[in-house]
Amino acid sequence: MTTVPPPAAVRTSAPPPVPDRAQPHPGPAHRGRAAAPWPASTVMATGPPSRAACSRTAAARHRIIDHFAAARPRDGLADLTPREREILQLLADGCTNAAIAVRLHLSPKTVRNHVSSIFAKLHLTGRAEAMLHARRAGLGRP
Repeated sequence: MTTVPPPAAVRTSAPPPVPDRAQPHPGPAHRGRAAAPWPASTVMATGPPSRAACSRTAAARHRIIDHFAAARPRDGLADLTPREREILQLLADGCTNAAIAVRLHLSPKTVRNHVSSIFAKLHLTGRAEAMLHARRAGLGRP
């Protein structure tokens, strides 16, 4: 029976600690260069934020809340461009991509891109679901 010799070098020490911002930066020591200290500008003050910073933060917070609190249509059609709405109207009528391309004087690839964009914006998975969604929103022939 043959024995396998032990590996030449086995790491027995713990990994080096993560440097603190107040400590000198280890730099590219792995390339054999000397460590460089952190620039003084990267050490941040620990005091409270200024009054101006607080008012800017509060204003930004209110803008975000107002944006999401605004009334949005439930059908999601407001997110569509006019061209995408036009294509969704034709999808609701049962037109194929080729028929839509001929009718709107577009290339089939452009129509395919618009249809994909419609699916993504309305969170739909296929043409049948898009047709149903459009009909419920009042698009398509009755």
